[in-house]
This record gives sequence, C-alpha cells and structure tokens, in this order.
Amino acid sequence: VLARLVQLIAPRSGDRALVVGAGTGYGAAVLARMGAEVTAAEDDAALAAIAREAFADCLPPAAVRLVDGAPPEGGLFDAVLVEGEVPA
Repeated sequence: VLARLVQLIAPRSGDRALVVGAGTGYGAAVLARMGAEVTAAEDDAALAAIAREAFADCLPPAAVRLVDGAPPEGGLFDAVLVEGEVPA
C-alpha cells in the first residue's frame, strides 16, 4: 500500500511533503530518499525517536516533529501522506 501511495504522490526533488502518523519513519524516509523535503509528524515519543535515528542517514535529512494537536510549522506542502489511523 505504501508503495502505491508514494507512486501516486510522485515526489520530485525539492517537493515539500508532510507525513502524518509517521510511526518509525519508513514512509517518510522513502520520500526523503526520493528527494522530497519531509516533515514527519508522530505523536508517540518512542516511535518518533526511532524515526529520528532512521532519518540520520537520509539525504536530504528529514525533520521529525512531535504532534501536540497543533498543525506542523512550515506552511504549505506539495504532498500529504497519512500513514496513521485517523479516528474522525
């Protein structure tokens, strides 16, 4: 499913992508390796820590931000990938 979603996004170098419910960061890392500038939002601190470690090797590096209910900083995004559960 993730591969198909990434195909549909068709990220280009320099695109700004937001990953919601990033988990351990796999999807965000894939987008970053494809050249997107990624902001990954994860509200579970343990999962976000794993994602930060995984992003250390990405070029360009991806930013991992913990969500506290506020929208992420940084304005508009070219793509939004929702990997987590959306309760409503």
